[in-house]
Amino acid sequence: MVKETRYQNFGDDRQLAICVNCSQFHDGSKDHIPSKAFLDKPYPDNLRTLKICKECNASFSLHEEYVAAWLEFVACNTVELANLEREKIRASLSQKPALLNRITNLLSTSEIAPEIERTHWERVETVLRKNGTGHVLYELNESPEFFSEESRFRAGLLAHMPEPRRRSFEQPVLATIYPEIGSRAFQRLATATEPFYEWIVVQPNRYRYMAGFENGHFVRIVVRETLAVEITW
Repeated sequence: MVKETRYQNFGDDRQLAICVNCSQFHDGSKDHIPSKAFLDKPYPDNLRTLKICKECNASFSLHEEYVAAWLEFVACNTVELANLEREKIRASLSQKPALLNRITNLLSTSEIAPEIERTHWERVETVLRKNGTGHVLYELNESPEFFSEESRFRAGLLAHMPEPRRRSFEQPVLATIYPEIGSRAFQRLATATEPFYEWIVVQPNRYRYMAGFENGHFVRIVVRETLAVEITW
């Protein structure tokens, strides 16, 4: 794994004028990638941002709060607010009893109604897909909105991943195809001892990701060392 290093993008910046979420010209609003809901203060000095639509930016906030809170309960293996480790989450939920009840009821119920479970995972996908497409644009200087391939989204708890699958998921990926010259990923590979796409740690035990090419574009994300996500195109 490598610690996050800020690289300036020297690739073609024309597609940066387009919102990565809706493919419309953005108004210059800034969105943090990864979502700040997954990180704790003090935030990393080099926390990255992308410019997106104001409407898109506002539409993710409640979903991000929900997913981060749910994930904290899962990571701490509890349904008690006082047992959560992240002070940021405890403070937020103490002011929002409806959200707290929704999440604890979800985790306490042995049989979840299909529509509730479907809605839950739709929110998880909405938030993590937003982060994943942001990483691809930021690192590879390519917008998934312009890919011709259909995407595949997979998410689940890291601890439940079968061991062979987990070893493959965690393994750095040999760069047999290089990204655009001047992109941040290209600069990382050019300065590395060996040409591997590696995990980039944004904040230890909070968020890490890897973006690159392997039979197409891919991004892998681990949040709170609990939720594992992979998106491929």
